Amino acid sequence: MDQSSQAYIVVGMPRTGTSLTMGLLAAMGVFVGREMRKGRYNPNYFENQQMFDWINGVRGVKAKDIVAKLSYGNEKWGMKHPNLATRWSELAEFVRNPHFVVTHRKDFKAQATSHRAVIRKQSLKSLKIRHTKYYQTVARISEGLPRIDVYFEDWFNDNKEDQLRRLADFAGLTITESARGLIDPKLKHF
Repeated sequence: MDQSSQAYIVVGMPRTGTSLTMGLLAAMGVFVGREMRKGRYNPNYFENQQMFDWINGVRGVKAKDIVAKLSYGNEKWGMKHPNLATRWSELAEFVRNPHFVVTHRKDFKAQATSHRAVIRKQSLKSLKIRHTKYYQTVARISEGLPRIDVYFEDWFNDNKEDQLRRLADFAGLTITESARGLIDPKLKHF
């Protein structure tokens, strides 16, 4: 794998904008793989099929191979899945120059409602505990590494251009019109 390539690792609890954020990075030039998985509940889902298979324990799919496939010949490449945070130790030795992009929701109740409706039915209290533990893990694995935090709600208010500029600057990318076009509240993004 190329030692000079930069990896963009998008992590965040489900329904916090990981797909939109990965889509924006891809639209601005980050390689995210050729085989994208489309979600049943999110037609704009952005995730490499091989990554999804590895997360879900498909036999023969290895972290090292995924990183090699995504990074080979690509100056900037990325991957995303909420579980990357909890399984980072399995990937860390293969990823050179990781840059973390951490997604959040300011409106926890909206996140919980979306999460419960689609992914898992659980109490708000249980989800808050899971949320706290998750972001503690994210803080631990990203400590001392380049990191940016982005907020779901800011993609759809007056801060969207500022947040897009911060993301582009963080990744050393140029904002494209196709990236701007993804920031559309009529599209289903999470």
